[in-house]
Amino acid sequence: DWEENLAHLCTQWQLYEDETWLDAYPESNPLEKSTFFDIEPVDRVKILALLVEWKLNEHPLVRQCVEEMREVGEEDPPVLLGHDSSGRSFYHDGGLNARLYREDRMDWRRKDSKPKWSTHCITVEEVQELVSKTSRSRHRTDKNLAEALNKAIEPLLEKGRAAEQAEVRRKERDAAHEKTVANRAKMAQKWMLTMGDERRASSRIEKVQKEKDEKDREEKERKEKEEAERRRRTEQGKRGGQSEEQVKDDTIKYYLPDRLLPYSTCPTKGRAGVDLKHGVVG
Repeated sequence: DWEENLAHLCTQWQLYEDETWLDAYPESNPLEKSTFFDIEPVDRVKILALLVEWKLNEHPLVRQCVEEMREVGEEDPPVLLGHDSSGRSFYHDGGLNARLYREDRMDWRRKDSKPKWSTHCITVEEVQELVSKTSRSRHRTDKNLAEALNKAIEPLLEKGRAAEQAEVRRKERDAAHEKTVANRAKMAQKWMLTMGDERRASSRIEKVQKEKDEKDREEKERKEKEEAERRRRTEQGKRGGQSEEQVKDDTIKYYLPDRLLPYSTCPTKGRAGVDLKHGVVG
């Protein structure tokens, strides 16, 4: 039960005289005789706050981060770069940043005087400005400080140059990528246009072929009809007593245009046998 576990934890804090617990409850444990929901709301909030703080302090990840920060702090103490002609000291934390701290010298005339600390520089540009100012000084102390500052910010300048080169390479890669994408888009567009032309050409070819097939079909049907008509008339002529040559001549005359051979002048008109114009057996 979580209430029992919480009461046990509070008892342990009370027993081992935890400073945070004793600051909140120096005399007694409110959960000793009451449940969590029986105590006052203010006490519930205090206990939850103590529980959260304890959990953060005891969490393995938090403790690991604290230890790592402690190790880094011990390994990289502030580095004294030098002094200027006014007696001020300049420190650098040794990391890859441009932050410089300045320590003003104490006023020895006052017993309660203490060193005054301030952040003198934050950016590389500010450090370079300080270098330019101290290097122009006639005091050897300032010149030595300028040399130390140059040496301290050299890794930063190198890092900045590397970052600039990386940015240039990134822009070149982006430009090359954009160019490649644009070229591919142009090729795709050209291919689509080519495919469109091919499809249109293929459509025209199909249309011409379809028209040709239609004409061939009509021509074939016409010839079949003519052949069937010729056979029919031949059979009719034979049944009417006409010779094969007469039927053939009459059939040819029948297929001549009317404007050249009107029906009224057709030689088969009135002949005993076949009227080739109307297909009537006489």
